[in-house]
Amino acid sequence: MVEDQEVKELSIGEIFSKARAKRGISIKDVEKDIKIRSKYLTAIENDDYKQIPGQAYVIGFIKNYADYLQIESQDLIARYQSENEDPAGRSDNFAIGDKGAKKSKLSGKILLMIFLIAITTAIIFILRSTRLF
Repeated sequence: MVEDQEVKELSIGEIFSKARAKRGISIKDVEKDIKIRSKYLTAIENDDYKQIPGQAYVIGFIKNYADYLQIESQDLIARYQSENEDPAGRSDNFAIGDKGAKKSKLSGKILLMIFLIAITTAIIFILRSTRLF
């Protein structure tokens, strides 16, 4: 019971850091074993989630790191989500109307137009070729 209370007082990063240190494992060892860059593992241990490129990655990294250290991953994920809840209810890093999202939609439209022009040109070429014979 005392151990549970102690864990609740620690941050997520402190839980990982203490568990790793208790096992005598370096960040580089963890990086090699679970294929998560040491910069992201260090960010998790420092509770600096902004260094990680998106909430889905944070959750995945927490799960893999916790499983590696044999810590209950679901409790840590639930805690992370409750502590880092997005007030707008979005789970990604893009806001509605974000320039990155607009640029992506515009690129898709341009590619579609190029594709349609290419198909139209090919059809015209085929039709003209068949008239010559």
